[in-house]
Amino acid sequence: MKKIALLLAFSMISGASLMAQNSAVNKATRYLDEGKLDLAKQNIDEAVVHEKTAGKGKTWYTKGKVYKAIATSDNPDYQALDDNALIESVQAFKKAMELEKENSTYHLFSREEVNQLWASTLNKGAELFDEGEYEQAIEKFKELQLINPEDTTGYLYAGIAAMQASQYDVAAENYYKLLDMEYKSPDVYTGLIWIEKTQNEDLEKALELVREARKEIPENLDIMREEINLLLTLEKTEEALAKSEAAIQSEPDNPSLYYITAYLYDEVGDGAKAEEYYKKAIEINPEYFDANYNLAVLYFNRGVEVVKEANNMTIEMYQKKGKEVKARSRVHFEAAIPYLLRAHEIKPEDTGVIEILQTTYTELGMNDKAEEFRKKLDSMGGLN
Repeated sequence: MKKIALLLAFSMISGASLMAQNSAVNKATRYLDEGKLDLAKQNIDEAVVHEKTAGKGKTWYTKGKVYKAIATSDNPDYQALDDNALIESVQAFKKAMELEKENSTYHLFSREEVNQLWASTLNKGAELFDEGEYEQAIEKFKELQLINPEDTTGYLYAGIAAMQASQYDVAAENYYKLLDMEYKSPDVYTGLIWIEKTQNEDLEKALELVREARKEIPENLDIMREEINLLLTLEKTEEALAKSEAAIQSEPDNPSLYYITAYLYDEVGDGAKAEEYYKKAIEINPEYFDANYNLAVLYFNRGVEVVKEANNMTIEMYQKKGKEVKARSRVHFEAAIPYLLRAHEIKPEDTGVIEILQTTYTELGMNDKAEEFRKKLDSMGGLN
C-alpha cells in the first residue's frame, strides 16, 4: 500500500508540473493578448526550456507570436527585451513546424505566420525605398534575409537599395551572395562589374566578372560590349579586336560596335580596316559624331604623313617628285573635308573640328574657307 501511495503521489506531482508549464504557455498567450510583452516573454521563455512543454508545437508557436510582437512593437521598452526578436520569432515558428505534422493546426498556423512576417517586411522595405529612405530600406531587406535565408529577394533588394544609398560595399556583398546562390542575372553582374570598375578601381576583377557573365549569359550584348571596353582600357587591343568582331556577328546593325572595331584597327595600324569600319558605322548612323570625326582624322593624318614626306625631300628630289607628292596629300585632305563638315554640323560648337577644318583648307590652298573657320574659331575664344 505504501508503494502504491508513493506512485500515486509521484503521478500527482508530475501532473501538477505539466499543468504548471501548460499554464505558463497559457499565461504567455494571455499576456500577449493584453499587450504585456515582458510578462509574456518571461512565461514563454520558461515553457520552451521545460521538458514537459519544450517538445510541443503549441509552445514554440506561442514563442513565435510573442517574439514577433516584440520585434514589431513601437514601444522602445519592449523592443529592448531582445535585440534578436525577429530571428527568434522565425526560428520558433520553424521549430513548431518541425515538431508538428504537416497540415496540422500549429504547423499551418506557424507557416502562415512566417509568410505574413515575410510579406509585411517586404512591403515595409518597398515603402521605404519608394520614399527614398534607402538606408532604412536596406535594414528591412536584411530582415527578409533573416526570415528566409534561402530566398533571393532580400539580397537582391538590399543590393539595389544599397546602390541607391551609395553603400557600394553593402551592394557588392549582397550581389556576390546572389551569385553564390546561383542567381546569375544580368543586373547582378552589371552592378558588380560597375562597382569593381568604378568604385574599387579593380579592372582585372571587373574583367573576371565580365568573363564569368559571358559564360552564364552569352547572349547579353551589354556585357559583351563591356568586355570589349575593359579589354580596351587594359590595352589588350588584340583580344578586344577579336571580341568586337565577334560582337558584330551577334549585333550587325549596331554602329557603336563598328566604331569600336574601327578604332581598334586604327590602334594596331590597319588603316584600311579602320576606314572600312568607320564608314560602316556612318552608313548605319550618319549622325554618329565620333565615327565622322575619327574617319576625317584618319584621312587628315594620311595627308600629313605625305606632307612630311615632301618636307624631307632635297630640293632636287622635290623638283622631280614634289608635285606628285603634293597631289597625293591633296587626295587625303579632300577626303577628310566631307566628314569634317558633317562632324561640324552635328556639333557646331566643337572647336577641335573647326581647327582641323581650318588647317585642312589651308593645306588645300583654299584660303577663303580657311579664313572663314579661323574667324569662327577666334569668335569662340580659340581652341579648347
